[in-house]
Amino acid sequence: LMTIRSEKNITYKSALLIAVLMLFGVIVLSMTYQFAKYEETRERIVWQNRLSVVLNGRAEAVSQWIESQKKTVKLLAENTTLRLYVSNNKSDLGLDDTGAAVLEDFILPLLNDRAAQNGFSGMINETNRNIKANVERKLVSGLALTNKEGEIILATNNMPPTLNAVKAYLASDLNEGTMMIGPYEGAAGLPSISIVSPVYKIDDDTESQASGFIVGVRVLDETFFDLLLQPGEMSQTAANFLVHKKGNFIHYI
Repeated sequence: LMTIRSEKNITYKSALLIAVLMLFGVIVLSMTYQFAKYEETRERIVWQNRLSVVLNGRAEAVSQWIESQKKTVKLLAENTTLRLYVSNNKSDLGLDDTGAAVLEDFILPLLNDRAAQNGFSGMINETNRNIKANVERKLVSGLALTNKEGEIILATNNMPPTLNAVKAYLASDLNEGTMMIGPYEGAAGLPSISIVSPVYKIDDDTESQASGFIVGVRVLDETFFDLLLQPGEMSQTAANFLVHKKGNFIHYI
C-alpha cells in the first residue's frame, strides 16, 4: 500500500512539474513574442521618423531650388529696361529703330548673362558649332522674351519653343505671379521644367493684361538630382526618388 501511494505521489509530482514547465514555457514564449513585437514597433517608429526627416529635408531643398529658379525669371520680368522694350514693341513709346536697337542690344546680353549664371544656358557644347552645321542641334534650355501669345521675340542660344509653356500658364488662370511647369520630358528625353513670368508694359501694373512673358526652360541635371542626396546618410542601399502623380499612376522623374 505504501509503495502504491509513493508511486502515485511521484506521478502527481512529475505531472505537476511538467505542467509548471509547460506554463513557464508558454510564459517565456509569450514574453519573447511581446518583446519581439515591441522591438518591431520601435524599429518601425525609428524608421518612420528617419524617413520623415529625409523626406522633409529633401522636399525643402527641392522647394528652395525651385523658388530660386522662379526668382531668376521673375526678376528678369520686372527689369525696367526689358519692360521698356516690351512697351516700345507695342508701339507705345514711339522709339525709332535706333532706340529699339539700343534696348535690344542691352536685353539679349542680359538674357545670356542670367542664363549662364543660373543654369539656363543649355547643355550642348557650342564649340565648333559652325563645322557641324548640318547636324541638328538639340534645343534643351534657355531664356526667352515672348509676346503674349508665347511667340519668341528674343532668346538665348538653344532655347526650345515656348508656346506650350505659355499656353499652360494662361490655362491656369494665374494671370499674375510666376509659375513652374513640369517636370516633363524635354529634348532627347531629358527631364525639364519651364518657368513662366508675365511682363507688363512700363506704365502698367499687375492688374493689367501681360504684354509678354519671360520663359525659362532648363534641364533637371546632376546638380538638381544631387539635392535628393541626404547629408550624413550611412545606408549602403538607401535611394531617394523624385516622383509625380499623373492620373492614377506614379511616374519616376
